[in-house]
Amino acid sequence: MPCHLMEIKSHQEIKFTLMKRINYGKLMEMASLKPRKGLSHLRASTADLKAQD
Repeated sequence: MPCHLMEIKSHQEIKFTLMKRINYGKLMEMASLKPRKGLSHLRASTADLKAQD
């Protein structure tokens, strides 16, 4: 496998691991909030993620 493909793969894996970690943190946050509040919080955070992208 060419070197640059390996770099891309590892970059995607890093990004994926970060996303998993962020999502896990958000889930833990939501679990400690009331359901309705958690839902609006999730909507806001997904909007933030889209804006960053």
